[in-house]
Amino acid sequence: MEVDGEKGCLAAVAKLKTENPHIKTIVSIGGGGSSNEFPGLAESEDARETFAQQIKEFCDTHQLDGVDSECALK
Repeated sequence: MEVDGEKGCLAAVAKLKTENPHIKTIVSIGGGGSSNEFPGLAESEDARETFAQQIKEFCDTHQLDGVDSECALK
């Protein structure tokens, strides 16, 4: 999908940040019904390490400044 002359919404956000470097962006993960896998992730040191590496790579690739994660523990 083309957005503001860029292919994909994340590319459009990266372009916007390049043009306006003071803008900070984050990716939000989990919350609502989307956090069912988080308890299993949190229990495993290897899974946490993999997640941390992959989310950092994702943020670097798409010029995002950070991550907001929400996990509803029961």
